[in-house]
Amino acid sequence: MESDGYPLFTECHRLYMQGIRRALRERLESVYGDDWFQRGVLSAVSEYQRETILGDLSHRPDPEYANHLDVAHVGHIVRRNHAAAFADAFPELDVALGQFDRLRMIRNDWAHVVPESLPIQRAVSAAQLMKEVLLRVGCLEAVDIAAILDERNIEQVENPMLEPISPTGHGDDLRDGRSTEELPSQPVTLWHTLQNYLVSESYVEPLDDGGQIGEGKDRRIQVTVRVSNIAPASEDRPEIHFTNVELSVPLSKRGARQVDLGSLPSGETVERQFELFHNEVAQFEYQVFGTIDQKRYFRVQKKGGLPADIVRPVLTEFAERFDSIGIKEPFNEALTAIADVQPTMSLADAARVRRELGQLGPTIEEKATAIDALFREFHLRKESPLGTHCNEIALLIQDLGSKLHTVDEAIGGTNLDAIDGAVNDLKQLQLSVLQVEETVRKVKNA
Repeated sequence: MESDGYPLFTECHRLYMQGIRRALRERLESVYGDDWFQRGVLSAVSEYQRETILGDLSHRPDPEYANHLDVAHVGHIVRRNHAAAFADAFPELDVALGQFDRLRMIRNDWAHVVPESLPIQRAVSAAQLMKEVLLRVGCLEAVDIAAILDERNIEQVENPMLEPISPTGHGDDLRDGRSTEELPSQPVTLWHTLQNYLVSESYVEPLDDGGQIGEGKDRRIQVTVRVSNIAPASEDRPEIHFTNVELSVPLSKRGARQVDLGSLPSGETVERQFELFHNEVAQFEYQVFGTIDQKRYFRVQKKGGLPADIVRPVLTEFAERFDSIGIKEPFNEALTAIADVQPTMSLADAARVRRELGQLGPTIEEKATAIDALFREFHLRKESPLGTHCNEIALLIQDLGSKLHTVDEAIGGTNLDAIDGAVNDLKQLQLSVLQVEETVRKVKNA
């Protein structure tokens, strides 16, 4: 790996600002229309920043107002307009603001350091963070930054500012309760108390005599989910009695199984067993619903999974297998093949490019087969997170084949507009691939 990160950061920062400026403008325009700059930007930044922007506008007029935005403005803009324009891209606002601030600090070091130098690990960390932000807002520049990192053969570095996702935990995953109707005027504390009284846990046992969990993709295991009402029994307070408790368990290829556990008085426990393939634990989650009254004013919901020591090895194996497929290879090869396509290219060059694109057919078929095998080996459900990601990839690979056919026809007809459109389509596909890969990487890290 190169030792100086200054050139890397310079190149990635240019792409980042190009993408994030466009994303800010488009999202703010969708909310405020032509008044997006005044209402979405100038009203969001600090007074000093506002004066600086207006001064820059007067000295260097640019009809594209977004070009006057700086990396230091991004956090202010997203925070002020979060609910209206950015909640879907950055659901955890505090995490996003931390990311923006980290990029601001690294940019300041890059801009003011003398001589021009930056530690490579810091530049790589920033580049990966830029890619992540751009992926969240759907900017194609994320593809270009990923390609830069790939060209330099740079692997992921530890970055504490990247947003983690919650791993599947052992026992209860406490969430706010949900009511099926408008809550009455009782104190909210009662609702949360009920939420804490309904607890659940799970554990796993191998079904084969003497078998060890983790041997063989078709090994079956038994999962036990235990639900308890831990409300204290006392003479000076009413008994908390859940009149009805339901358990929802998704099972691969069999749909969700709804189990009525009946009533659950204070201090009692009920459990149910389910049989799974071992690899199925990677996507196993269950939900518990409990009500205490007939009108269902108080209906609490709990969500849980399997012990981390069971889930983690399977998720790690899935992520490693997913990485080994090399999903991006045919996309990168296609973009490389058409990088120098021009309407004035010779017939020999056009034939060469079309031949290179035609040779990608077996590679695409190989990747599609590998994804299908992964889907079957881990018994994935299409509606589960991992199943959804694998299905998305399968559709993207299928779409790549049709897009390459379009490119081939455009080159054959020397249609520059069609070629440009096809190249952009390929980049859009690769952006989707990066988004899926980023999600799988987070699953592995979690």
